[in-house]
Amino acid sequence: MAKAHSKTMLAFGDVHFPYQNARAVEIFCRVAERIKPDLIVCLGDLLDCGQFSVHPPTHGMPQTDYHDDLRQAGALLDRLEAVCKRLVVVEGNHEYRLDRWAAATSEGRGAYSMLAPRLQLTKGRKRCTYVRYGSIDGRYPHYAVNSRIIAVHGWSYARHATKQHLQISQGRSVKGVIARVGSMRDRARFDANTDRHHHFVCTKCGMIGDFYSEAMDRLPVPQEVSEMGSVEGVHVELRGICRKCKPEAMKTEGRTAEEP
Repeated sequence: MAKAHSKTMLAFGDVHFPYQNARAVEIFCRVAERIKPDLIVCLGDLLDCGQFSVHPPTHGMPQTDYHDDLRQAGALLDRLEAVCKRLVVVEGNHEYRLDRWAAATSEGRGAYSMLAPRLQLTKGRKRCTYVRYGSIDGRYPHYAVNSRIIAVHGWSYARHATKQHLQISQGRSVKGVIARVGSMRDRARFDANTDRHHHFVCTKCGMIGDFYSEAMDRLPVPQEVSEMGSVEGVHVELRGICRKCKPEAMKTEGRTAEEP
């Protein structure tokens, strides 16, 4: 349940019509229809645009008509736009395939206005904002949800994209991968908590718990770190054994839970 006067947002990405997971798309739509959020953000690659790829078709993958793909994507946006106040589509590198094709061929330049997702998917949508993947000035394309959160596709050709992403977001981005935290195992946890916080990581099971500490937020910066550059944030990760794993760990060490 959202707090009074708060705003709700739903985000999704990498649908890749016509190779979408139909069940996942339907579940997301039903959630949106139930919540009726203030904002819905598509984080890019709504369309696969494989027809315009410079790479040969993947063996075994069905080939579709691009106009059918556009219709499917448009139908999804119609359904979502009907239940939210604002719809935002952040263009991905797959949609940008069409721009590259248009730039490289006279055929593409002539047909661009009839095919471009940024034109066809926004036609007639008064409450839709489309953020282009390309950037003439090389800046990192993104949508500012508010003063604390930005939405990005997470893959860009912009100059120094990684550096710009970190400078813009400072841990407050919404994208396919927000932050990888936890133990260095095969699995990864992607943290959706964008508030300033720290982590406790269990070295046995990999459990990760969030906690808040003003004392750790104010940790002094060592001189040798200051010489490396300016510090704009602190994240502390404590490692140990969680309560669930502690009895088994002590049993292995030949101790009891009561022993220090």
